[in-house]
Amino acid sequence: MNIFEIEIGALLIWVCIFGNSVAGEGLTPAQEKQAYFSAQMQKNQEFARMDEYARVALALRTNAPYSDRLNAIWSLADNPTAHVDALESLMADPNRDLRIAAIEVIDPIQPGLAWKEAKSVLREAVAQSTNSVASIDNYIFKTIEFLARTGDGSGFPLLSRLLLQSPLYTDRYIAMISLRGFFYLQELKPYTLLVDFIDQNLCELNSADMQTRQEAYRLLAYAAAQLSGLHAVETIPDFKRWLNDPRAQTLHSKFESNLHELEAIQARLDAGGPDERDAIKQIPGVTPAWKLPTAVRD
Repeated sequence: MNIFEIEIGALLIWVCIFGNSVAGEGLTPAQEKQAYFSAQMQKNQEFARMDEYARVALALRTNAPYSDRLNAIWSLADNPTAHVDALESLMADPNRDLRIAAIEVIDPIQPGLAWKEAKSVLREAVAQSTNSVASIDNYIFKTIEFLARTGDGSGFPLLSRLLLQSPLYTDRYIAMISLRGFFYLQELKPYTLLVDFIDQNLCELNSADMQTRQEAYRLLAYAAAQLSGLHAVETIPDFKRWLNDPRAQTLHSKFESNLHELEAIQARLDAGGPDERDAIKQIPGVTPAWKLPTAVRD
């Protein structure tokens, strides 16, 4: 089964369903939605039946759809040792999202190579970035988070700049997500970025512009959740300070619930329990990146 047959199979479903529309029987929104999901389901089923070498060929085919290539790369994680040559080729692909995917797939068996290539991607990103903080491609966040999971915090300054200076909602939101990779890098104090972000943006909750208020609410609520997800007990005094800030009235319940979580974590530490942030220490280029713990929120 090759990718052309997969794409033709999915297309046939659309042709059959939309044939009714040509005949004068217009599709309802529900029928259009069902047609889309039916086509996607068949495509996924056909992809699952492809052997791994067909998936390698698909991953390497530069004119194949991006999503198909990405799925093919991730499928190689089941047996990366057998496809090292292909993965090494993909780590030089012009599409940096695909490069990062190949880096993560090869990481468990060649952590040194994966780390070296990720550092190269980050260096390129830093060289291309400007002080004006334009919109950042998603691959940069993925690279920073991957490096942090290997114990390399070299992307922290760029992440800090994006979170605290970018005017774009998506940049700030994804930067917060990327901080989850710093769970075990206590020495960098990743929680300080979120504290600074909350202090910097509380005033936006009272903006005259509704969109600004709504975006601020979502970002500030997520920042608070990330602090408890990162087990940042150091920020308990900050939460108490925010709860007494009149500007944070609309977020009172969010701040209070996350404060309670942090206080519960602090109580366990005070009782002699281990600090989970000390559980894993990575050596960049030597140990593979760890899987994200369930305690760290997405």
